[in-house]
Amino acid sequence: MLTSVPLSPRGHDKNGNNIINYFLAKEARYYVNEITGLVENQTRWFGKGTEALGLSGHVDERTLLNLLNGKLPDGTKGVQNVGKAGRRAAFDLCVTEDKSVSMLMADPTATPEEREAIIAAHQRAAAKMMAFVEQELYARIGKAGCQIVSDVGMIAAAVTHFSNRDLDPNLHTHFMLMNMVTWRDAEGKLHVTTFENSTLMAIKHAAGAVHRNEMAREMQGMGYKVNKHIQLDAKGRETGDVFYRVAGIDDFSRNAHSKRRMAILAYMEAHPDATEDVAAAATRKDKDEPTIQELRKLWAKEFQERRANFPNVYQSVAELKGEVVTSNLSHKDLTPVKGVKAMQDMNPKSDAEVLAKIHEPSSLFNRYELMKQVAFEYVGRLDMRGVIAKTDEILNDLKQVLAFEHDPKTGLARYASKAMVDLEANILKKAAARADEANIRLSKDQVDEGLAKFKKAKPHLILSEEQEGSVRYICSNTGGCAIISGRAGTGKTTSFIATKITWEAAGGTIIGVSDGWKAAKKLQSESGVESYSTQTTLHRIKTGKLILDSRTMLCVDEAGMQTSQSIAKLQDLCDAAGAKLVLMGDHLQLQPVGAGSGFRIMQRTISDHALTDIRRQRSSDDRLTANMLYDEKNGAKIFERYLKNGHIRTAETEQEARAMLVRDYFKTEGVVEPETVMLRVNGQMREVEVAPNDQLVFSAGNKTLGIAANDTAEVKAMTWREDGKGLLMEVEVVPSDLTKTKHTVTIDTATFQDFNRDYAQTLVICGTNKEVQEMNDEIRAGFKERGILGDQDHRVRLIVNREWRQVKMATGDKVMFSEKHDWLGVVNGEGGIITALKPSSDGKSHLMTIRLVSEIPEQNGRYVSFDTKDMPDMTLAYSGSVHKSQGQSINKTLHFVGEAGLHMVNNQSALVAFTREKREYGMYGRTDDLLGNIQEDGARHGGIMNQLVEQALNVTTMDVQQITREKAEQVVPQQRGQRSTRPRGIPISTEPVTREEQRADAKAKGIAQAAQAEDAARKRLAAGTAHVNEELRTREAANERDAQATQRQSGFVQAAPDLAALAARRAAARTAYEARQKAEAQVAARRAAEQAAAQKTVQERKLEAQRQAQLAWERENQRSVGRSR
Repeated sequence: MLTSVPLSPRGHDKNGNNIINYFLAKEARYYVNEITGLVENQTRWFGKGTEALGLSGHVDERTLLNLLNGKLPDGTKGVQNVGKAGRRAAFDLCVTEDKSVSMLMADPTATPEEREAIIAAHQRAAAKMMAFVEQELYARIGKAGCQIVSDVGMIAAAVTHFSNRDLDPNLHTHFMLMNMVTWRDAEGKLHVTTFENSTLMAIKHAAGAVHRNEMAREMQGMGYKVNKHIQLDAKGRETGDVFYRVAGIDDFSRNAHSKRRMAILAYMEAHPDATEDVAAAATRKDKDEPTIQELRKLWAKEFQERRANFPNVYQSVAELKGEVVTSNLSHKDLTPVKGVKAMQDMNPKSDAEVLAKIHEPSSLFNRYELMKQVAFEYVGRLDMRGVIAKTDEILNDLKQVLAFEHDPKTGLARYASKAMVDLEANILKKAAARADEANIRLSKDQVDEGLAKFKKAKPHLILSEEQEGSVRYICSNTGGCAIISGRAGTGKTTSFIATKITWEAAGGTIIGVSDGWKAAKKLQSESGVESYSTQTTLHRIKTGKLILDSRTMLCVDEAGMQTSQSIAKLQDLCDAAGAKLVLMGDHLQLQPVGAGSGFRIMQRTISDHALTDIRRQRSSDDRLTANMLYDEKNGAKIFERYLKNGHIRTAETEQEARAMLVRDYFKTEGVVEPETVMLRVNGQMREVEVAPNDQLVFSAGNKTLGIAANDTAEVKAMTWREDGKGLLMEVEVVPSDLTKTKHTVTIDTATFQDFNRDYAQTLVICGTNKEVQEMNDEIRAGFKERGILGDQDHRVRLIVNREWRQVKMATGDKVMFSEKHDWLGVVNGEGGIITALKPSSDGKSHLMTIRLVSEIPEQNGRYVSFDTKDMPDMTLAYSGSVHKSQGQSINKTLHFVGEAGLHMVNNQSALVAFTREKREYGMYGRTDDLLGNIQEDGARHGGIMNQLVEQALNVTTMDVQQITREKAEQVVPQQRGQRSTRPRGIPISTEPVTREEQRADAKAKGIAQAAQAEDAARKRLAAGTAHVNEELRTREAANERDAQATQRQSGFVQAAPDLAALAARRAAARTAYEARQKAEAQVAARRAAEQAAAQKTVQERKLEAQRQAQLAWERENQRSVGRSR
């Protein structure tokens, strides 16, 4: 296994571990060779660059510190950015052998020669892998880095360790790869510069895979047999990773020497809230440093005791090399036998199968991705050199593989199989062939009749001009294929309902398709169209359960998330039956989880109908921002809108940013001061803050008010009773019973308290699974604190992220299903609230009842009960990923962007995250991550500004040009894009503010905006066109004449106040109101300026202190002594 961790100039990783200490460890510097008895230092310099710098032999601390700081060994300047804040100094590349190899290194039944040979084999294999990495690295020099130097020398320090913190045998080598390389110019002069980091990121998985193959061959050369190990998840499905293990070593023995891993798993089981990183930190010990002789005695004792107590475990190295132990590399019997699990096919796939496998995630691949897959297929059969040769053999097969232009992000040439190229090209050809089909089109009269029927059946749904145009486009203006390209929140569903009624009125049949079951059920519920997931649709058509004909329309919703393969399969089935294929979606939102994009490919030949009028966001400002995410190419302008509208909310640390999000999650809606009222929550009276616009959910019904349990409501207005014993709340009730309509009632909380705040209309989005888990825990703690969850927590055994976990749950918890279960009537992505939870009779599982919370009315409020042993596919659902959120429409969206998920922010994810909200959106994270780092000029640089417009579309073979093999072998610079480095006028600091300050600021902002709007209105009127002013004057004069005539004719009106005097009083009142607004706005502006000045002063002091500390450290060349892993 190969891991890669970036290091700071002090040699620290992101967790604060000091990697320099690895080179000072006793076991590394004072290793005693078993054969010679001599003490050996296991540190060494590695790479052609170290040789060029005159470094050889063992690693010394002073030179290591100089290199980490971008200096030459003698302390003089090396790279250009020495001392710059945020400089990536090095990478810790750690090569760890499989546990079976480490055990053999420690096995007392092996001879000393054998154990030393295993260590030597590990070091040879690791060195070969690093030589391969060195060969692939390159540097960029010259103006804007346009000149490529491919012959560079790596500068690295290596150290081999033999144990982990729990003193288990753990053979591994750390390579501290400096972020600088050497190169020589035409005159032979030696230079030092940084290397292109993107290459290392691209190659690391392939490097780790080829190392496994090399070490497997080394072990075979010593007489051991190896097994191919295809990793499976908790459901027995392949994860995509492949390892090797020495054959004959049983799992019991492996686990006995995996105390570190067992300790982490045990901690996670005992602490369900803990992530794996938290568990690793909590169980990390101060590493004892026994001598290697002491370790060998300890290991020998453990082996001997285990073998004496458990005679069924492997007993000796000789046994492993005997004829009884066989390898599984020849297994191919896939026929299941009763009571016996079918064996996996361990034979390597054919070249065509390898190419098909590598095309599952992408239409294009690079050489390193293919190399990794080849290594997986041929583990135990080919060494590193053989894997590289096989990779190049496949790439050079001109009948199977085509070369395409280099990836601008990595600078690597891309390739595709001819089969993939043909598949995507055929989507174009077949769509063009049916574009002019006339027999499938409806006449204008048929469409008019259908639209009239729609208006009569759905009078509450009003079609806009572009929505009606989409119906005519699909039904009448297109042939065998049609494309509706609709932005998020433009009313595609309403258009679809009209299309359904129109098509069916003409005698046709319509079928809906979505990528997943949850989206399919939602589509069916909203439109009334029979809908299925993509895979189910394909299966039902092929098995004859779903019949297509020339009157059938197959509508694919969210088609922008469909892969090229999926669209091609649906297209073939429609073409064979003469059915119409309609793609509805948005290729600028989240991309398919798989190869290509059939939607974008078909757009090349079929003119689409666009829906661009965004309606979802209630604020005109937010609708404008949503449109900018589609149209604007300058990230700075979008980012300025985010800042101006309060969407960016930052803190100094991730923990503080998460806490800020949690506070906003539970805060009342709007800026009106909330009231505290006593409500019955989980059977107990508790204080709950409530304000207008808040969502409510009822735990019990009230016949007088027309409220049933599980109904929801929105608070419209509220006031205290005269006696102060409760609130009178005007609410709009949304019945859970679909046959009933919304109605407005007034609740007296002195007599009815069976309800609480409903948080179902708040969506929390995170970038990574780890961030989701951490956010789930923190929001859950908020629910617990507010008494919304049951008192007793249960540890429920569930499958989370494909692994078995013990998850802490209680009644009231919000959960989500991660698998489809027909017998329960739920699908992946659906969820609800736990209403009952208790251990099963045998204590091995839990009996659970959930009230479903769903946008699908038929599902919402339904109760499902089950035993978790039958349905373990579930997780807490207080937050989720961006992918889980697509298609949702929610009141409030809170988006957390941590360091781990920062690289996942792009135009597609930002667009989806922002356009989920109807009322409020906030992005939370560290100040430096979102706004950028403060540089020497005192301004911020970096941040997510440019990522907001960075396109991350799935590339197809139709998007790039084919190139020759000769050009593909050339090194092309990575295109770093037009990322601006100029300072931005954004706040240096955005300190978290209190709720009162938020409300005050919001009020001041509202006053200021109102004043600005009034000023703008007066200016527009003053500078307006003459005919508009004349029209207004004419209309006012006419109104005045009519009023005077009426006054003369009516005695009652004559008795009323004089109209002129009334108008004068109104004008005076308006002038006074405007003056008050301006005064309040000026006060708010002064306070904001004072706060900004104070924040700037504090930040300047911090910056100066940091600068002085950095200068002092550079002068003294001090080092920080941290704790090693």
